[in-house]
Amino acid sequence: MQDSSGQKRGKQKISVIRGIGEDIPPDFDVSQFSAAEKKAWVYIGRCNQGSTVDGLKKYLGHKLPKISTNNYDISIICHEDSKFISFKLGFHFDLQPQIMDSTF
Repeated sequence: MQDSSGQKRGKQKISVIRGIGEDIPPDFDVSQFSAAEKKAWVYIGRCNQGSTVDGLKKYLGHKLPKISTNNYDISIICHEDSKFISFKLGFHFDLQPQIMDSTF
């Protein structure tokens, strides 16, 4: 969207700084602090009010039976006064082609 001067309006792009973790002392215990594994995330919206995390896990287990449902990170997104429930689904990048397929 542009304003009357032709300038683009909207959110400003936020710069991201990624660290590489150099100069870590050899005696540092990485189990106390380390980066999480990267995941792909997808928003699943306009689900019926009765939809649940377990129901979504069963659906995923049916569609991808070789993948353990423990490999998914699922959160419910509820908005007050909404007619629908939404989910945030995190999964390993290797599954992205199957999950993002329109027949999924």
